[in-house]
Amino acid sequence: MKDIIKKLNYYGALVFVRKEFYHVFRDPKTLLMLFGMPVVQIILFGFALTNEIKSEGIVICDYAHDRASQRIINKLEVNQSFEVERQILSHREIEDVFKTGKVKLVIVFPAHFNQDLQHLGKALVQIIADASDPNTESTLSNYATNIIMDYQREVSKALVFPMQINTQEFRQIFRNPLILRMIFVMPIVQLLVMPLAADYEIKNISISLVDHDRSSYSQKLINKISASGYFKLNDYGASFNQSFQEFQKDNSDLILEIPKNFEKELVRENGSTLFIAVNAINGVKASVGSAYLSRIISSFNSDVRAEWVQPERFSEIPVFDVVTSNWFNPLLNYPFFMVPGILAVLVTMVGVYMCALNIVKEKEGGTIEQINVTPIKKYIFILGKLIPFWIIGIVIFTVGLFGITRVVYQIVPVGSVFLLYSFLAIYLVALLGIGLLISTYSANQQQAMSLAFFCMMIFILMSGLFTSIESMPEWAKWIARLNPVTYFIEVTRMVVLKGSGFADIKNHFIIIVSMTIFFNSWAVWNYRKTS
Repeated sequence: MKDIIKKLNYYGALVFVRKEFYHVFRDPKTLLMLFGMPVVQIILFGFALTNEIKSEGIVICDYAHDRASQRIINKLEVNQSFEVERQILSHREIEDVFKTGKVKLVIVFPAHFNQDLQHLGKALVQIIADASDPNTESTLSNYATNIIMDYQREVSKALVFPMQINTQEFRQIFRNPLILRMIFVMPIVQLLVMPLAADYEIKNISISLVDHDRSSYSQKLINKISASGYFKLNDYGASFNQSFQEFQKDNSDLILEIPKNFEKELVRENGSTLFIAVNAINGVKASVGSAYLSRIISSFNSDVRAEWVQPERFSEIPVFDVVTSNWFNPLLNYPFFMVPGILAVLVTMVGVYMCALNIVKEKEGGTIEQINVTPIKKYIFILGKLIPFWIIGIVIFTVGLFGITRVVYQIVPVGSVFLLYSFLAIYLVALLGIGLLISTYSANQQQAMSLAFFCMMIFILMSGLFTSIESMPEWAKWIARLNPVTYFIEVTRMVVLKGSGFADIKNHFIIIVSMTIFFNSWAVWNYRKTS
């Protein structure tokens, strides 16, 4: 008897498995969500998302207009990391240029730049950076400094070191404790945790050192690397092969090999060579780590030259002083960059998810069919469904902006709060249109969740929150430009951190209004068609 029961249970389980497979595969929408959407996301994100800095906008302020400054500008123009937008005439234009959001770096050449270089042996280059995005600022400043120092090495032929409203709807929402937690508690927790955890500043980069020289100069260089705060000494190997084993075990990110007779070659032959090996599996860590190391070596190079040639005594070898000035976020505080973006994403998630699921729930319960046979106009029903979530979105944004953001992170909006809320009001209408659109294509809450998740993945990852849009391929940039979240994150950062005005974001207003009309028109048209 027991054997018979076991067989019945076994066959019963098989029947249920067959039934579930049949249920899944008979629905074309479910099949598309299961297999089509993951394939699209893998292809899209694999090509589009990169932290490599390319074609970032910079502006030149050249008071000198001489041969030396022009040669450095030419080097910047041919570098793929930069795109020289234009040249400005004075410092007064710098803040206005930054507020547009199109420029990340301004390089200033003072008057008599070449003359100071030739007669005093020393010239100043000022780098002014938009530090509202600390990760991009740090990388671009490193790139620009390396280009300038490269020109210095060309000129001086010095040391070379080879080196990236409806009240019923409100009652329905607030009587469900689970929905209340999802709407209010989850965004608050995410806003508290994510900015502190999602820190783009790369520290504790593991480095293996192979010092064949063991001289005073090699020790100075090692001490300088250890004291930088960016590197963590993984091992002090006797040979490159020994350190390379740490590479293979993924314990080390970089290897710096100092050759034998390093100090002797510096003193006698006025030059030496260092070898840097980079573990490039993690491309971001590799590029940033090698950029940090190259900058430290360049600084060591300058220290050695200053020790030998004493430029303050009018040496014939020219020396550049590169001064970096960080605007809008002087301390490169990463939460200042992340919090406005995450706040925008949380508002987006609440608007799209809650709206779509709420309407599909009514569809599953048969409420919509009942309303369709009543005298109530369809647009009245739609407004009654959307307006509560519009108000809730504004409330969540207010709690995040004036509660958590101000109290926990000490971020105070620099620009007009009225301007920010004006954009938010229009943006939420666009989001609710997307939520309504998703609901019209979904037969049940499972399909609505899948579609909403698919859209949110694209919205978040293609918005510039985690990776720079300028670094994406051209086709991916067009997708980012069609993403409403892109514009809300940009506006939030520009108004909160830079104090940008309406003139700076008027194009964003025009685009988001157009998206609002498009998505809501599409949603209403499809709602009428399906109902």
